[in-house]
Amino acid sequence: MSLRDTPGTGSQKAFWTYYLASTASDLGSAVRSLALPLVAVLVLDATPLEVGLITGAGFAAWLLIGLPAGDLTARFPLRSAQVVMDLVRALCVLSLPVAWAFDTLSVAHVAAVAFLIGLADVIYDVANSTFMPAVVPREDLMRRNSLMTGTQAVTTLGGPSFGGVLVQIAGAVPALLIDAASYVVSAVLLRTLPERPPAAKPARGEGMWTRIAAGWSYVGKHPVMAPFMWANAAVNFAAGAQLALYPVLLARTLDVAPALIGILLAGEGVGVLISSMLVTRVVDRLGTSRSSLVGGIGVVAGTVLVAAAVAWSPYDLLLYGGFFLGNALCGGTAVLVAVNSRTFVQSTCPTEILSRVTATIRFVTWGVIPAGGMLAALSVTHLGATITLWLIALAAGATPVVLAVSRIGRTRNLEEV
Repeated sequence: MSLRDTPGTGSQKAFWTYYLASTASDLGSAVRSLALPLVAVLVLDATPLEVGLITGAGFAAWLLIGLPAGDLTARFPLRSAQVVMDLVRALCVLSLPVAWAFDTLSVAHVAAVAFLIGLADVIYDVANSTFMPAVVPREDLMRRNSLMTGTQAVTTLGGPSFGGVLVQIAGAVPALLIDAASYVVSAVLLRTLPERPPAAKPARGEGMWTRIAAGWSYVGKHPVMAPFMWANAAVNFAAGAQLALYPVLLARTLDVAPALIGILLAGEGVGVLISSMLVTRVVDRLGTSRSSLVGGIGVVAGTVLVAAAVAWSPYDLLLYGGFFLGNALCGGTAVLVAVNSRTFVQSTCPTEILSRVTATIRFVTWGVIPAGGMLAALSVTHLGATITLWLIALAAGATPVVLAVSRIGRTRNLEEV
């Protein structure tokens, strides 16, 4: 009997162990997102370009191995793959304090660590998402995915702040010891879960790229997964543009105080947190298809509200309020699209190709983030911040359009497609 088939208390215990391990890992990643750039700036006096290279190194991993990750993950036991990637990330992070202690730390070392951790992140994420159906009964996937999304919002909001406190107290490099410890905690917790064996061995003569192509074909032809993939890609493209534009817009164009910038940017996380607590009720009332469409419309409304607040608000209070609410609306309604799509994939996709399907979807939906950031940077340079905000809203508009014109837009629930 598989872990997923285990009823009652054992199944509940397995999920909560998985949940705590994932949360510890997510917290480590959130702390790292602030700690690594601060190490570069405060310890190594890195230039803005060097800091940008360090920040972008993790995203490069998705473009490099995002597609092969699904096939690679399917070859190994899923629990062990996550444990190994946790330990790899811990060792990579620990190499920085060691190099600092011996006065050999360099920007190149920090960038290399960011890239290696990014590679481990890709494998861990695909394995972690594929492993979840093994610890959650199908009927509970929506509720558990909502909980995971809300917790990730909390770690995303609190992780950098926690990292800032650690840096303030212990220094940028010693704070990384806590980051490494979080990955070790995750590995220890995951090690207590029963293993889920790898998928069946591929047929003789069937190469990796043939299997990757099969996963891509499965997603591309699916009447639900394909529209969701492109709809989520539109959301993340807009998010990547926002990540690149908002700090420059707030700090330079609008001359907002640093403390207020943090509050305004936290609006997205607040929206995600609130939405994750309500998503199950909304889905029960509207259905999985219609709630996804409502989510896509909400993303557009949020981006439009931000653009309108910046372009037309005559008072600072209206500007800040519109920006915060728009950011919260955008993040909160995107949860409906993300949770519905993730739950559908986990509950319907055949186990033997789930890792490849997950990797295909993540490759597209996460791979567009740096593209959105790059195009936003070019747009704001040549067209200005206000026009760029309206272009972001236009890009986000693809989300409900893709869902509406597909078969998803003609049903109440995804199971009817």
